[in-house]
Amino acid sequence: MRLAILAILRLHPCSLVILAPVCSSMSFMCSSQAGRYWYSPLGNEELCWVKSANVMSCRVTLLAWLAQALGHTFMIEQPSSAKFGDMPRWRFFCETIAYVTLF
Repeated sequence: MRLAILAILRLHPCSLVILAPVCSSMSFMCSSQAGRYWYSPLGNEELCWVKSANVMSCRVTLLAWLAQALGHTFMIEQPSSAKFGDMPRWRFFCETIAYVTLF
């Protein structure tokens, strides 16, 4: 995490930041194992791999927040079926901080 923060802080103004978090526990295919559904985006946090993915999603959101605050453009690589877009901190970020579009 520290290296990612330092990398973003050292970028030239108006740079492009590409973030590609691991989406294995966020995919539709493992939603039944992870317990991630639209009504429960955090899933079953008793499983260590689900909890680790939740921490990773918070860190990615913080990096996007930092990039936005510094005036950079950012892209987050996630498949359309991933549950990353349902995470509470990401939804707050999208609704109140940055204009986010889906491709």
